[in-house]
Amino acid sequence: MQPLSARFQLPITRLGEYKLADLEALRVILFGGSVIDWKRLSFDSEMDAVDFLRVNLLDPYDPFDAGRLNYLHKESIRYLEHHFHWTFDDQVKRPGGIQELLMLASRRENDPLQKEACSVLKVMDVIQHIDARELVYNAAISDAVLAEQCVVKVRQCVNQMKEAGLGIDDHYGGPKTRDSTITKLLSKKTATASRVFDRVRFRIITKTPDDIIPVIDYLRRALFPFNYVLPGESHNNLVDFYAWIENQKLGHLIPEMQQGINLEQNPLANSYSSRGYRTVNFIAELPLAIDRLAESPSRSLLQKLGRIIYYAVEFQIIDRATHVNNEQGDNSHDIYKLRQRQGVLARLGWEETPGEEE
Repeated sequence: MQPLSARFQLPITRLGEYKLADLEALRVILFGGSVIDWKRLSFDSEMDAVDFLRVNLLDPYDPFDAGRLNYLHKESIRYLEHHFHWTFDDQVKRPGGIQELLMLASRRENDPLQKEACSVLKVMDVIQHIDARELVYNAAISDAVLAEQCVVKVRQCVNQMKEAGLGIDDHYGGPKTRDSTITKLLSKKTATASRVFDRVRFRIITKTPDDIIPVIDYLRRALFPFNYVLPGESHNNLVDFYAWIENQKLGHLIPEMQQGINLEQNPLANSYSSRGYRTVNFIAELPLAIDRLAESPSRSLLQKLGRIIYYAVEFQIIDRATHVNNEQGDNSHDIYKLRQRQGVLARLGWEETPGEEE
């Protein structure tokens, strides 16, 4: 197989060239919806569909990846036929390639083939995720190795954005410390070790507010697929998405978006953040090609479960002025950590740190 860098070359979207499919993808990132609830896709061409597959690290023109896609398709058909007794049109059951299925799913909603294709793709998405989880459990690869691979991928992507002329002012991040993870688990009532999604986290600071959405768009084209942004884990109180659409002279596309404007609501922000803290925050599962690692699993395991796993990474995207404001007074990280420590003490049954004078 060709090196990933040679196989996956990113077509850069210029401002003003966004299509409906781009707006739908950006929307699910900003507001935390689930693609399983979508009624259709909106790809305009097979190359758009191929680009989407490639950011999932599945190249339909690579023999191994094509075999994997074919397996996922057959398993999805089998599941729906067995449990729901569906019958499928031959174009859905035997497409020339998964990119053709993606194009069928992008037809008008009143097209019966569109609904069939969309259903098959949703089940494929779920099966791929299940197999990726099983692959992680069966492969002898440490969490630290996977986290470092994510760090490398993110930093490479940021460097690419800088070279492409996007407005990146600064970035930093990496794996969370063990003590930080313990504090989080103690401070949040709903947190469990299996649901700590921000073991690796990055903050990307743009030069201006206008740079935020182009940066997010580049990330979802080059780094992570929009279908693996975790539902319910996005928070955005910084970007007015619909005003941005209007400013891009794309307001005519808003009525074509498949869900009501207010359907995807942001979840509550972190309870320890101040009311004045502004950010775009989301968690995406980065695809990693596990056979590229030094401790690669056996060929038989790859044939059974594929070669792609997913590792959750938290992203915070803010502009420079907002970043400066976020570090002032009650918004500051030090005050946030103080509130978090107080939350830990309260859950441990203390009003103040033991041993401190009243």
